[in-house]
Amino acid sequence: MKLKRISYHLLVAVTLLFNSCTSDPVNPEIDEVSLEDIEIQNFMWRSMNLWYYWQSRVPNLADSKIENTVDYIDYLNDNPDPENFIESLLDPEDRFTFYSDDYTELTNTLSGISKSNGLEFGLVLEAEDSDKVILYTKYTIKNSDAERQGIQRGDLFNRVNGTPITTSNYIELLFSTDDSYTLGRVEYIDGIFVDSEDSVLLTKEENLAEHPIYLDTIFTIEDRKIGYLMYNAFIANYDTEVMAVFDEFQSNGVDEVVLDLRYNSGGSTASARKIASRLYNATEETVFARQDWNEKWNEAFGNQLEDYFDTNKGLNLGRVFILTETTSASASELLINGLDPHMQVIHIGDTTRGKNEFSITLVDDVSGYSNFPFLYHPSREPYINSNVSWALQPLVGRYENSVGFSDYTTGLVPDIIQSESVLNMGQIGSITEPLLAKAIEQITGVVSSSRESELFTEEKGPKKTIEFKRPYMDVTIKN
Repeated sequence: MKLKRISYHLLVAVTLLFNSCTSDPVNPEIDEVSLEDIEIQNFMWRSMNLWYYWQSRVPNLADSKIENTVDYIDYLNDNPDPENFIESLLDPEDRFTFYSDDYTELTNTLSGISKSNGLEFGLVLEAEDSDKVILYTKYTIKNSDAERQGIQRGDLFNRVNGTPITTSNYIELLFSTDDSYTLGRVEYIDGIFVDSEDSVLLTKEENLAEHPIYLDTIFTIEDRKIGYLMYNAFIANYDTEVMAVFDEFQSNGVDEVVLDLRYNSGGSTASARKIASRLYNATEETVFARQDWNEKWNEAFGNQLEDYFDTNKGLNLGRVFILTETTSASASELLINGLDPHMQVIHIGDTTRGKNEFSITLVDDVSGYSNFPFLYHPSREPYINSNVSWALQPLVGRYENSVGFSDYTTGLVPDIIQSESVLNMGQIGSITEPLLAKAIEQITGVVSSSRESELFTEEKGPKKTIEFKRPYMDVTIKN
């Protein structure tokens, strides 16, 4: 499978919730000319011309391209490589559109299903002037091989199959097509990294499903009941279970909520709206967010461009604490931005990714789901052109909150900046875990002696992380 321009382990899909069917704004019929050798390119161009957010400013997507059938066919024939062709249709501002030559694998990935060993990790330089790379464990997916092998959050590794990981080989070592590899452990002793003799063999498994609810619990601290939820992806199939967590919070009289969105790269915007509705107690028709599409769809959708809170669903909280890091993106950012005009959002952690656009999944199904051309839905799979297995995940719109703010392409900056320390990751859900401890400190006004001893007073160890894109990555060194 070719899966390109991916920014995170789980990429964003938007759920279209419109009350009526809309006709195709621009989808002219092509004359009876053979498209046998260019069906993929034809699908790509027509779907991107119709849906792409920046369609009007991409010359290759101009409506005039299809006005002359012969010229259009010649244009497609002049672009025989599908990957190069789709790249030629993208706007320079676009950082997140991606595509795949296998729509089944792409849609599984969007649903949290993939071939994986279950190790979720980050990469950091051993030292600022070094090309040696340390792999640190963020968490392991439940019921995965990584979990079965006993890998814990904060575990460190620096070798793959005996080869030291460096900035020049980490893509080859960690993202190869091999199903198995051995990671060599490393320890941090007296200010230096020391190779350990311990190693662990990890094996990928097909169709590994990650449950987005990593942990939920209720703490009673200093007479405050604090609901904590670590939520790793906005996946609509799990909405019922997520709502059950908030029901539990409500029935137990929770008066503060800490929502942990670290490592959550987004997903269903409808799921984000539902969670927002449980945090903010809207008593009237209140706008959560507004959509901005391309000119064709803005005109077609008319007054259907506002998303509202569900009324009378919230916990009646005055504030919410949200934890993030650099890969928190899209629906995670939408949730923060959408809540901000309505309640106090205390944002703790690192600046978020800066993805204020949303995307949909497009396949070669001209009629599409609910009569939206090319829009993917499992029920429509019998109608997808059997000659075209490709799928596109283009950016098709941008969200703003109820007061019109959407300018966060550089990320949402926390109210309280606290980066995760590679050498002090802590245990997720523990009151001594540094970011959760910071939230509890803000709630109670107290740093207990038991927690204080485990918190770093200054950042230690390596500070330059490697930002990578899966499975094809651009390396960026960040301070």
